[in-house]
Amino acid sequence: MDDLPPRLRAVCDLLMPWVREGAGRHEYDGRLPDYSAAGVTDALSRIGAGDPLDDPHDEAHLRAFEEFLRVSYGELEMHRRNPLDHLDALDLACYDREYAPAAEREAALSRHLAGWPEAADIAVRTLDRVPAPVARALLG
Repeated sequence: MDDLPPRLRAVCDLLMPWVREGAGRHEYDGRLPDYSAAGVTDALSRIGAGDPLDDPHDEAHLRAFEEFLRVSYGELEMHRRNPLDHLDALDLACYDREYAPAAEREAALSRHLAGWPEAADIAVRTLDRVPAPVARALLG
């Protein structure tokens, strides 16, 4: 059973690398976000869909994150400009921590690595608006 309200789940799904590492949401272990144009469009369609949170303070924070995602991924299309989103999705460092038994972390690491080829293909297809100086700096 999902312990997150749908609106919060939608935010977490789009920020998967951040919430896995920073918030310890290990249901995202072994998974990579879909930062393709279609994947982001689909993810953005779920942003804001659902009931308001009961706590006004939490609701205000959630609305701020939803707006951030709409601007960042919808208007600015940062998944097309910023290679860091794609690189963060590939990061394996979180599996080094001893938050779970070694076998469980190793299995998640293996699933994560198995997704690398598709994630790399998505990055190559999607990153069509990277500024030239950024692209040159990343060539090495």
